Amino acid sequence: MRMWCHIAHQFTAAPVSSTTRKLSLRIRLPVRQNPKPVRWTLQGEYSWLNLWLVIHLPELYRIASAIMGDFDSRIRRVMKSPHKGKTGAKRLLNAFHYSCSGLKEAYRNEDAFRQEVLLAAILLPLAFWVNATAIGRALLIGSVLLLLIVELLNSAIETTVDRISLDEHMLAKRAKDIGSAAVLIAVVNLAAVWLLVLLG
Repeated sequence: MRMWCHIAHQFTAAPVSSTTRKLSLRIRLPVRQNPKPVRWTLQGEYSWLNLWLVIHLPELYRIASAIMGDFDSRIRRVMKSPHKGKTGAKRLLNAFHYSCSGLKEAYRNEDAFRQEVLLAAILLPLAFWVNATAIGRALLIGSVLLLLIVELLNSAIETTVDRISLDEHMLAKRAKDIGSAAVLIAVVNLAAVWLLVLLG
């Protein structure tokens, strides 16, 4: 059910000789059985009107907030992803399938990721061959894997930005540049770790 609240204030001036004002407050509630609006009409001095507004408007605001909050919660439930909420082994199988699909898509469509996979294919076996401690070997392998992870995240950011719009925009350029900077830092980290472990 479409829920909405419409509040209209209508002020009509009395004759010039009178100091009274008439306030008409109309509220249309989301009830299908009673489509006619509920109407309250008050007439009195400014002081009485101010007092009435101070007393009743917070209550009306709470009613409208409750109605819109319920509407917002219904919208959120409708927009929730159908893939969420799966538990157990089925969720793990789906996550593994999506991860493999992501690796395949990244290798197929991203040149930089293919180059880094080739670099990892050389460096990972070399990490087990070099004379290093267990901690040093873990650092060598970790730096290579970190580069691959950062490149995947950068590719995801670029794909998302391109999905939104292919037009040139300052914010889109900023997002892609920040992702590229993250890859650069990962490359510097890889080179520093390998030099420190091999020379130390």
